[in-house]
Amino acid sequence: MFGSSFVGFGLLADYRSGVVERMRVTPASRTALLLGKVLACALQAVVQSVLIIVLAYLVFDLNAPIGGVLLSLLIVFLLALTLASCSYALALTLKSEESFPALLNAVLMPLLLLSGILIPITAGLAPKWLYTISQINPFRHVVDVERNSFRGDFTMDALFTGSVVVLVMAVLAIWWGTRTFQRENA
Repeated sequence: MFGSSFVGFGLLADYRSGVVERMRVTPASRTALLLGKVLACALQAVVQSVLIIVLAYLVFDLNAPIGGVLLSLLIVFLLALTLASCSYALALTLKSEESFPALLNAVLMPLLLLSGILIPITAGLAPKWLYTISQINPFRHVVDVERNSFRGDFTMDALFTGSVVVLVMAVLAIWWGTRTFQRENA
């Protein structure tokens, strides 16, 4: 989650050194320039995930169905697309190495903690207000899909909400990223 979220730092460095401006005057479309960066980030996240899953199978005796693992990797890919697109759009909007990490951490830390990825947030264990806020968090639904896919629970109830949420987030983030990149003056 954090690796894809902080890729905007690279774009800020490229922006400051004039690389982004030089890329924009090429005949390649601005959308293709941004999507190339986003897809590279998403592929890197999937490769890292594969390495962790292989390690978990070999060392920790992971017992997850192959279909669940493949679905999980697809969700990782879509989540990385989402976070990288948002990171690039935010970096181009702020254009500041000082405010970029502060804003990212202010948004990502609560999203991470309320997603239930570190400690599952259940209705019986968490205070009611915290549980309610976690239900609003879109990353909570993505984490639930990941958990269910690793468990082998492929029912509609287990997969539908989180899958729709991650697809909608990916589409909106890519739209925001490409729109921001196209609007920027060269």
